[in-house]
Amino acid sequence: MAEDKASHVCAVLTSDEPLLAELAKCNLSVMHVDSEDKLLEIASKSSTEMVVFDATDCKKDKIGAKVAALIKANKQAFVCVYGKEIGQNPHVRIQVANNGGPMTTWSSEAVREAADRVYGTLFPSASDPVFGCPYCKKPRLSEDAMWAHCPMYHLNEKNIEAECPICKKVPQQYLQVRSKELLEAAVVPVLTKPYENIHHCSKSNDAH
Repeated sequence: MAEDKASHVCAVLTSDEPLLAELAKCNLSVMHVDSEDKLLEIASKSSTEMVVFDATDCKKDKIGAKVAALIKANKQAFVCVYGKEIGQNPHVRIQVANNGGPMTTWSSEAVREAADRVYGTLFPSASDPVFGCPYCKKPRLSEDAMWAHCPMYHLNEKNIEAECPICKKVPQQYLQVRSKELLEAAVVPVLTKPYENIHHCSKSNDAH
């Protein structure tokens, strides 16, 4: 049965017209709010898939804590920090990443592309086996969606010792970063040493 677009929300706090225009093109149902308190309230709802926080007017040393609060409110939502000066400030980007924030950008087009990727992970086909994310427990992810979801949402979070839901093994490092069987031959041989322990996983391939 087809799911209503309104059941998959992108909550956005911004007065930036180009950003709102870009988000109007995405498949998520965009809910424009006018305060940080309202953004946090909407972020906490299970129907919220993405949260866009325009931090242009926020004190820079407070942004990381606000991102952490949004993630705590809904660990299954993708949190994006937006702002032309914010996105180009390396100190803010590090602060956001250190608080688990997966995305900081000054590009409205990049925000819309992220929204499209989020939406693209939501609908497994009837024939696909589905899995739950070991980080945020988001359910009903196909293998392809899991491969996209883990690095997109959780790359800046601390690695956890958990069983890979696809291959049922416990990788030693980098559970967030997944390499499908089709990519292994092309990508893995050229990876440099810091990435040698990347977790390669496919339900049809037991090799790691």
